[in-house]
Amino acid sequence: MTAETRDISFSKEALADFSDESIRQELARILGSRTFRRAKSQKRFLRYAVEQTVTRKSHEVKEYTLGVQVFGRGAAFDPRLDPIVRVEARNLRIRLAKYYETEGEHDPLRIELPPRGYVPKFREAIPPALSTQTQPAEDASAESGLLDAWTDAALFTPPDPAIDSGRQVSAHVDPGPVVLSGRWRSARLLQALFVLAIGAAAVILLRERKAADIAPSIAVLPFQNVGDVKDESFSDGLTDELINSLGRVAGLHVVGRTSAFQFRGKAIDVREIGKRLGVATVLEGGVQIYGDNLRVTVELMDATNGYSLWSSTYERRFEDALFLQRDISEAIVARFEDKLRLSSDQVRSVNAEAYRDYLRGLYFWNKQSSDSIEMAGHYFERAISLDPGYAPAYTALGLYYAQLPEFTRTRARDVASKVRDLASTALQLDNRLPGAHTDLAIAYFMDYQWSAAEGEFRKALQLGPGDAMVHSWYSSYLKGAGRLEEALAESRIAQALDPVSTKMQNRTAHALYLLRRYDEASEQYKAALSLDPQYGPAHMGLGIVLTEQGKYQQAINELRRAAAGLGNSPAPQSDVALAYCAMGETSEANNILHTFLAQAQAGSFPLKPIAKIYLGLGQKDQAFEWLAKAIEARDLYLDLKADPIWDPLRNDPRFTALLKSARLI
Repeated sequence: MTAETRDISFSKEALADFSDESIRQELARILGSRTFRRAKSQKRFLRYAVEQTVTRKSHEVKEYTLGVQVFGRGAAFDPRLDPIVRVEARNLRIRLAKYYETEGEHDPLRIELPPRGYVPKFREAIPPALSTQTQPAEDASAESGLLDAWTDAALFTPPDPAIDSGRQVSAHVDPGPVVLSGRWRSARLLQALFVLAIGAAAVILLRERKAADIAPSIAVLPFQNVGDVKDESFSDGLTDELINSLGRVAGLHVVGRTSAFQFRGKAIDVREIGKRLGVATVLEGGVQIYGDNLRVTVELMDATNGYSLWSSTYERRFEDALFLQRDISEAIVARFEDKLRLSSDQVRSVNAEAYRDYLRGLYFWNKQSSDSIEMAGHYFERAISLDPGYAPAYTALGLYYAQLPEFTRTRARDVASKVRDLASTALQLDNRLPGAHTDLAIAYFMDYQWSAAEGEFRKALQLGPGDAMVHSWYSSYLKGAGRLEEALAESRIAQALDPVSTKMQNRTAHALYLLRRYDEASEQYKAALSLDPQYGPAHMGLGIVLTEQGKYQQAINELRRAAAGLGNSPAPQSDVALAYCAMGETSEANNILHTFLAQAQAGSFPLKPIAKIYLGLGQKDQAFEWLAKAIEARDLYLDLKADPIWDPLRNDPRFTALLKSARLI
């Protein structure tokens, strides 16, 4: 049976026994309600469907006719290719249900859209006290508990044997029809009605409170690649871009990438995902690439009850992929009605191959290894060569250079100018890109231009308040500036935005370490390792804390694990040397130091680890010498004002000179 045939089958019974005037009055109440205030397309849908039914033209309420008459699709509209009517019908059913749960609870009749048709039906409303309709799933348990308490106090009060002797009084609350038999005393009946009235008011308040408590929040799950396996980089990249785009919406809590991607390929109920991530909505989608075109299907789910809030299918040519991203973001923000506003950024077409390379770069970038970021840098550079006007590619390449000192032996001084130039170019093309301001802030951070860096970080946070990475970088800057309580607050914001990210957990732990809250730092590092037992930086941080706590052998074990996970990074090895120094076993520390000195003489090498080992060996003059070299080379993460490792040097006038050299005083 087709949809159009189903429409006709409903038309005979649709009007039931209601007058045209009563139906139109109910329609007017609905269209003028707060629930439908901003639902323009659904209001047009409902008005058209009801009017056609009332005027005995329900046979015209068909999917094709609705597409043309209500949604302006034109004579070429094909319902098989364009799901607009089905999508809006689903949205209309949801909004009608919401209306009758709230504002329309006491309306004398109900207008309903059948689940498998478009011709509305009308029925008499059942008074709430006699309704057999079950509670919505999300309210059932709490409201059921309230109702139980009220009925225990009122309806189930035992009859007085002296008065009601020989008369049976029973009450049944299911909460289906309430059946009362026997004779009640007037006072008791009034008591029952009074308590139930209070209960009903409390239920309404409970519902309103719950609705107010659920702040706008969303997790964008990794989009499924439904085509060639080689296109997975595109589906992942599009997911990243949507997370970044929504992260720019003030007032919207967007879960970070790491936390969202943990659910890739897992068949987990959306309500469970909502509980784990602390969000009210979840976005799922699929991507198919065919030739120079792409098809993207998306569905927004209510994480409190598992219901679909909205779904759509988009088909675009590849060069219009940015318009697709914008349209999806706008549609999602529109679901939150007047609570949010999406920034009105200009969107341009992009070279199709450049956009593919950009998304491939993001795909490899997120693998976070020395090999993968090199591959990412290659793709970002190629994207720029193919489309020199595409600003995000410059931002991504800038971040690639900014991270090189962390993954390789590149010195910050050698890449700071490249990061700054790329960020400046990106800002010339689009000055509202949070990532471009972040890159420029990092470039200033690398050059110890603290005030300029803070200004750019604040611009980035203003444009991308929900971007966990921006908060994380700002936290690192604040640590370097010695503003530790602020750094901890920013790292916790980043962690809240990306709650199962090992990196975010690790940075919070590091802030606690700098604050000398070692027990808390230890627990936080262990929490990070519970998410990823192989994460080298967390093993290194835990090893450093254990050294400060005097647990040297445990510290060495953790630091060895860190060295294994971080490849040829000298940082964990220098901390191994410090632990041996603390134990009085300096021979191993000297071996590590001599290896570092040879490598530093041969080429680029981070200098902080050498200064640390000299300090551990008690050779303060050499420690000052190498710290001065590290400042000259603009080594990052020296944390001169905060790291406990430098405490033995702080009372020396030479340390004050170092702080001045690093522009920290």
